[in-house]
Amino acid sequence: MSGDAWSNLDKVDQKIIEILNNNARTPSKEIATELVKSGYDVSDRTIRKRIERLEKSGIIKGYKAVLTDVSEINKY
Repeated sequence: MSGDAWSNLDKVDQKIIEILNNNARTPSKEIATELVKSGYDVSDRTIRKRIERLEKSGIIKGYKAVLTDVSEINKY
């Protein structure tokens, strides 16, 4: 995504992306709760629709698993 595309996103979209970037499995209800605490008037449904739009537009291209280093697993 180009820097220009990022700057065209509103603060709610930017915050959604930030939260999903930290944990892509964050439920939309939890995202909505966090945004409401930050002063935004959004619902769980609004978050789901925005995520869907971000995916369809290609801004969110996918989600990935971050795996533990194999050497860390062998310690146990």
